[in-house]
Formats: sequence, C-alpha cells, structure tokens
Amino acid sequence: MKLAVAWIAVLMTSMAVLVMSCAAQAPVAPDEAFERAVERARAPDEDGAMTALRVALEADSSAYQRALLEPAFSELRDTPAFRDAVHEAAVRHAVSHLTLVPEDEPGEWLAIEGQVIGPAGETVPRAVVRIFATDAEGRYHPEIDGERVPRIFGTVVADAEGRFVFQTVRPGPYPGTRNARHIHISARTADLRLARPGYAVFDDDPLLYEPQSAEQRGEAIRIVMQPADGQMHGTLLLPMR
Repeated sequence: MKLAVAWIAVLMTSMAVLVMSCAAQAPVAPDEAFERAVERARAPDEDGAMTALRVALEADSSAYQRALLEPAFSELRDTPAFRDAVHEAAVRHAVSHLTLVPEDEPGEWLAIEGQVIGPAGETVPRAVVRIFATDAEGRYHPEIDGERVPRIFGTVVADAEGRFVFQTVRPGPYPGTRNARHIHISARTADLRLARPGYAVFDDDPLLYEPQSAEQRGEAIRIVMQPADGQMHGTLLLPMR
C-alpha cells in the first residue's frame, strides 16, 4: 500500500513538472509579447525589451507600426538592435503602408504615395524602400547631431505594382540654413540587381528654387504636392538604376 502511494506521488510530481514544462514552452501571443516589451523598456531593460519585441515583430505585422510609434521605445529606438529588428519585420511582412510619426507630432502632415520604376520605366515590385527625414524644425534628432540616428525613419516594401505609401510631417530646412526641405529615400531589389540611393524634394517648396539649392534641384527626386481631403498629398516616382 505504501509503495502504491509512493508511486502515485512520484507520478503526480512528474505530471506537474511536465505541465509546467509545457507551459514554459508555450508560444507567447504577439500582443502579450509587445506589452512585455513595453514593460521591459520602461524598466529600463533594453535586452529584455528587445527579446520580447522580436517575438511580437516576427509573429504580427502590425507590431512593426506599433513599435515605431510607441512612446516607451523612445530611447530603444536609437539603438541599432531596434532599427535592425523593425527593418527586418517590414521586409518579412512586406509592409507597404506606414505612418512614421505619432498623431501629436508637430508640423504639417503629409501623405506620400510612391512607385518604384526600373531603367526602362517598368514597375519594380517588392523593392525595399528605406526612408528618414528631419522633423518640422529641421532636426534629425533632438539630442544627437547629424543624420546618423534620425528619429523619423521607417522601411516599406513596394507592392506587386511597385507602389508604397507613407505618412509623415513635412521636414524643415536645417536650422540656420535655407536648404530645400527633403526626405532621404533609398531603394533596392531583393536580388540587389537595382538600387537607388538619394533624396526627394517638394515641388512646392520655395527654398528649392533658391541658388543654394541648385544641386538639389538637379539630382533629387521630385515629390509633386497637391491638397486633397484637407491634407497635403504627394506623389513621386522612384527610378532604380
């Protein structure tokens, strides 16, 4: 009898361990992983936040957009680990529509629609397009000089017709200058056969037509601006080389 009781106790213990092991190995839901990343970022715990965020980004395409706009990631956003992770998520999920700034971002909001085209004018599907820009005051980052760590950035993937859309605020000229406002935009195909580094300027920007902007006028892609639905909309063709 005692032996039977002992065996039952051993069996129950083994089952409890098995249940705990299965629970530990159960996949974490994307929303839960994202909230865990937010919690860890506030701690702050950069490694813990990135571990949880990668889980969310891999499983859920919407986590990419949420990560770019999440206030708790303001410091994490400056790290190479964060930037690499969200870029990889955009490519993995083929995100073609993106908002680069939160709703309370100061400045004039713009919606820009682009299309990637090849050397002969053909559409280029699935090109990876990287974007970054200054804020409305002409600053890439409030605390870091230069364009190494822009606060406003993102990646989109052109759809089957080579099209992509992003929303942002109109960037300002660099402080103390009268250089034309511009958005840095580059693209490449998955096979690296075609690429296009460069930047885009606004055709309605008075600064574009001043003498110091002559080089920008000659080399930059033009964004054609027009009002629509109470907001400025821009269109651009992004030619690959």
